[in-house]
Amino acid sequence: DFFPTANLGYTFKDESLLTLYYSRSITRPGVAQLNPFISFADERFIVMGNPYLKPYYTDYFVTEYFKKFGAKVSLNTALFASMDDDQILTVLENTGNQTEDGFDIYTRKPVNNGDLNQYGIEMDLVYNASNALRFRALLSPYYFEIINTTNGAYDTDDFVLYGNAIADYKFLETWKFQINYTYQSPKTTGLTELKAIQFVNLALSKDLFKSKATLSFTAKDIFSSREIYYESMEAGIQTNSYAFFEPQYLLSFSY
Repeated sequence: DFFPTANLGYTFKDESLLTLYYSRSITRPGVAQLNPFISFADERFIVMGNPYLKPYYTDYFVTEYFKKFGAKVSLNTALFASMDDDQILTVLENTGNQTEDGFDIYTRKPVNNGDLNQYGIEMDLVYNASNALRFRALLSPYYFEIINTTNGAYDTDDFVLYGNAIADYKFLETWKFQINYTYQSPKTTGLTELKAIQFVNLALSKDLFKSKATLSFTAKDIFSSREIYYESMEAGIQTNSYAFFEPQYLLSFSY
């Protein structure tokens, strides 16, 4: 097939940069999605793959503008659009059979069904307060829609806000400290609802042996706030799931 990529950039007199970018890519189904053998999730839902799945294509457009405000502040803004044609979507199909209690039995399998379009803005701000202190903030609100699904059964749309803030501090010449905060607003699709997610990571490192080695310590989700609430409505059955993540700690040495 044909997958073009085009990138056009223009630098202004004030050294700000405007970039136009386009690419077309392909996403192929994985082995689990193609596997035709069935597995029983429970008596009402049979999980199976689909050997007739086809790859789907994505057209991606972005307009990016980068500008520096003096020596300390830089701002990168972008408008983007992503369009997936005939995406792979997991759907339910009634088998025509029933359980002993009289409930319908369904298969849950992936099919090429509907188009996924995403449109958004991305703002990336960097502030170098000093040689030792640096702040970075990323904010990306975007809108997505799933359209043209069979009989409109899975058509949906929603607005999502993603944000990330990072502070880096260098002290005593060889020590570095970082705090990282991530947030994602609730997200709803045709069948599922994901509650808001937020968490904080910390990192501390020290250069050793004249910067030939580094000792690093990382703490992920230090406040145990990364909790995932998941709700779905399938075939008249409401499913609620809750996932809780304990803090993770990693000590590493590189030379």
